Amino acid sequence: MENQFFDKKSLLKILKKDSDGNYKFSESAKDLAKDCVSFANSKGGIILIGIEDEEDLPPKDQIINDLDLPNKLTKRIAELTQNVFTKSEIKKYSNGGETIELRVYPSESTIASTNDGRYYIRREVRC
Repeated sequence: MENQFFDKKSLLKILKKDSDGNYKFSESAKDLAKDCVSFANSKGGIILIGIEDEEDLPPKDQIINDLDLPNKLTKRIAELTQNVFTKSEIKKYSNGGETIELRVYPSESTIASTNDGRYYIRREVRC
């Protein structure tokens, strides 16, 4: 369940495949950077990239062939943000599908922002 510490994103919204079948970052990666800033300015969190909103598992045929993609994602987030620290890795599921788990660490001594100077925070809303 998505909450102030956890979110899911579609792999196809963040990445697109080129003609060789390799993943490249889409313009939506900037939206992912906003989510990372929000988590960093709160208490941190995890974003699973590759699971659709209404699903609990990735598609069973979703395999991430580019083993360096987690490092590329971490680097891309660093290019789009300030004071945001992340770690990402490929996660395999029981159905055989794979996602990228992006862990965002809390920014405890500074305020995180996007490179264009925008600040976001993620808070739990209680009714």
